[in-house]
Amino acid sequence: MEWLCALELGSVPDWIQSIAVVAATAAAIRGLNTWRTQRESELAEAILTAFYRVRRAFGDVRSPLYLAGEGRTRPGDDHEPEERRRELDQYFVALERLQRYVKDFEQIDVLQFKARARFGQDAAKPFDLIRKQHTKIVVACQMVLRAATQGREIGEELRKISESATQSRSAIGQEPDEIDKAVAEAVTQVEDICRPRV
Repeated sequence: MEWLCALELGSVPDWIQSIAVVAATAAAIRGLNTWRTQRESELAEAILTAFYRVRRAFGDVRSPLYLAGEGRTRPGDDHEPEERRRELDQYFVALERLQRYVKDFEQIDVLQFKARARFGQDAAKPFDLIRKQHTKIVVACQMVLRAATQGREIGEELRKISESATQSRSAIGQEPDEIDKAVAEAVTQVEDICRPRV
């Protein structure tokens, strides 16, 4: 029974100090977790907002309706006949419209790396899908304009490639085309990743 008497519990101030240290540590851990959750929520919200903006940008860029004067920022040849200039300006409209949304697409690029770092490798997939659709539009426009500036005739096949990339069928009430579907899929994927975190 002597061993029971040898057990020393320490003084009350020592116990109070130990409890205070444990409580402070628990509060710090809780605060850190709250801060991480808040940052994750802010990132998820920023990603969702960026994707909604880009979805709207694709709708605008691919609208088959042209306003007077659109496409005129195309650097052209001063000796182009007016009819040829109007035709080529029409193929430049989508590129001109994309310029209005450069910051939105840049934001997507920046957020892709943050999403990958925070949410894992699969979080990059919708970003890649958006970038592919953007590239399809740019390449289609450049193909037509390059052919025209090299003096080649813009054939029916090249016109179809350009129209399929730059003109949304769903904008005129038809079935969504490949780009429309890919953009919608990217937004759905990002919503699945981000909504639970907001």
